[in-house]
Amino acid sequence: MNHNWLDQFDLAVRNSLPGFALVCLVLASAIPLPVLSLPTPDLVLVGVYVVAARRGDLFPLWLAFAIGVFQDLVGSTPLGMHALIYVLVHGLASTQQRFLATFSLFWGCFALVAAFAATVSWLTVAAYYGAWLSMEPVAGQAVASIVLFPPVAVTMISVGRLLR
Repeated sequence: MNHNWLDQFDLAVRNSLPGFALVCLVLASAIPLPVLSLPTPDLVLVGVYVVAARRGDLFPLWLAFAIGVFQDLVGSTPLGMHALIYVLVHGLASTQQRFLATFSLFWGCFALVAAFAATVSWLTVAAYYGAWLSMEPVAGQAVASIVLFPPVAVTMISVGRLLR
């Protein structure tokens, strides 16, 4: 009987790790960095895409929404912006699981998703402030996210395989 309880606990911990990892990425993204001339990547976007595409069964839509709201509360973005983006990314990535067979295709699709997320982010912030803003910061963040996608995605996928 005790063995069964430990197995259930182990399974629950393993199943909650993708969500926990994304919460950790949100908290890490809120840490102020020294002023750099380089744009910072959106690691949470990378994580949402990877988890939704690879382990969508452990990442429900409501969790994507909650992580987005949490990131908006921790950061200085309009409330609901990241929630909207992560729900859309979740929908795109989770429905394309069977088509993302090779890593290069997985990465290429992420590039399109990052460009889409940058556009939604820019439009949301522009609407919030009621002014057309420069798209350079969000475009730079999208490019940085695309460039850093391979090491982040490979790390997340490898850790996910170890925990199965």
